[in-house]
Amino acid sequence: MKRVLIAAILLGLLSLAVGCGDGVAITSRERQERHRRIMENDWKQLNDDWDSFWLMDRPGRLTWSRVE
Repeated sequence: MKRVLIAAILLGLLSLAVGCGDGVAITSRERQERHRRIMENDWKQLNDDWDSFWLMDRPGRLTWSRVE
């Protein structure tokens, strides 16, 4: 009984030590860079949509810009 209790406690502690994430928070600079990339992609897509609205774009449905 004592071994089972110790094994259960160790298993519980082990499950707490293993997490889903890497445990490293993103820095302010990484957050700003991600925000800049997102805004850049959004503006490119908005420009493509605007050109499509005014029928000034190519006939294909793919974007010229690289979407990450």
